[in-house]
Parts: sequence; C-alpha cells; structure tokens
Amino acid sequence: MNVSSRFDGGFYLQHASHIARCIYLPTTGFEGFGKARRRKIYPAGAIRVPFGAQYRDFAALDDAKEWFADMIATASGSECPPQGSTKVHGHSTLRQINRWADRPEVAGGADLYVQKCGDGFSCYGFDVADRKGRAVAKWCGHEFAEGLATGTVEHWDAFQAAMAAGAAHHAATSKRCPAELTPALAGLEGQRVEVTAPDGETRRFWVGESSGWMPCHLEILRRNSSGGCAVHLPEGATVRVVSTQRA
Repeated sequence: MNVSSRFDGGFYLQHASHIARCIYLPTTGFEGFGKARRRKIYPAGAIRVPFGAQYRDFAALDDAKEWFADMIATASGSECPPQGSTKVHGHSTLRQINRWADRPEVAGGADLYVQKCGDGFSCYGFDVADRKGRAVAKWCGHEFAEGLATGTVEHWDAFQAAMAAGAAHHAATSKRCPAELTPALAGLEGQRVEVTAPDGETRRFWVGESSGWMPCHLEILRRNSSGGCAVHLPEGATVRVVSTQRA
C-alpha cells in the first residue's frame, strides 16, 4: 500500500491496480439534502477515501488503508480492471490508466489515459499528453512539473493543469496556442495543396484551421465542404501548393 505525492487538499492512495484520490475533510461539513441536511463535525485530519460509487470517512490513515484494501479484495468484476490497467477512484476527470503497449493480445493495445467524458470516455496517449501539456505550458508561461513519470495520476494532473492555464491565458489575452498546428502548412491556410508521402502516395486537400484556443490544421476535401479532419503528415512528406482559389 503506497501513499503517493500529495495534491492540494489531499493525496493518492495506491494498492494493487487501484488508486484512490483521498481528500482531507474540513473540521465541519454538512450531510444530507433539504430538510434532512445537518451539520457534521469531522475529527481533525479526517480523510475521505473513495472506491467506485462509494466512499468512507476515516480519522486515521491506517484505518483508511485497511478499508481500501478490503474493498479491493472483495470488489465485483466491474470494479476490477484488466491486467495492465489501473482503476482511478474519486478523480474528477481520470477513469483509469492503461499500460497495454506490451500486451499483444489486446487489440490496438496502447498506453492510454482514459478520461471521463460525459456518460462515456475518451483517451489520451501518455506521450501525446506529455508533449501537448509541455507545449502549452511553455506557450502561456505555466510551470510544468519536472521529473514526473508518464502513466501516473500526478502526470495527468500536471497535463490538466497546463491545459487549464492555457485556456485561462487565451481568455485573458485572446491569443491562440500554435502548438498543434502543422509547421509545413503554416501560412498555407485557404490554399489547396498536394501532399506526397515518402512511399509516393499523394493526396490533395484545402488547408483549413479549426476553432478554439488551441487550433489544428484541417484537411478540407472540397471547396464547399463545411469542415474536415485534422491533418496528419507522415514524416518525410512534401507539400506543394496547387491552387489558391478556394471560395
């Protein structure tokens, strides 16, 4: 059972393939809703430990560790992550961490952060989150913590903090972060280009740009298309302008 580095107001408790985002409770709080709402007094240093949809409050760390271990030992199949995956409990944005790149039996196996997204989820590769977070931090003057290993909750939190700082910087300055723009297409927005991959395969599209504070270049297939997909240029590809007449 490990207690990992602390964050504002709490710490992470890790056991087996589960991580709990534990918080320190205030001295007083409230329980219930409406007429049933009442004040509750917590002991100094009280800890709230989540597990799935449940949580328990403890006055001592040893008691918190024991309950967390017991919950994992008796967990149902839905609460037990597959081998190579770590379930994250009590986190506002992170659902689990998958280390599947070395598991050939997992179709499309990859090292991914699984992010909560409404009633579903989306994914971020460890390296993508690291690259994007550091680029945004550098752009907006935010300090990205050094020495954090990818594939950890602490690294995910640092990435999220950098993205929040970038959004706040845009709100204050109206500037847009260029980190996700394709350098080879800079200045070619609105023009039709031909991209030749190293194997000789070619494709043509109009160069567009997405909205938001962190835009990316878009492949727009026709003059009258209303949108497109994000550009991906293979390493070593060449770009040639074929038209500048998009309406």
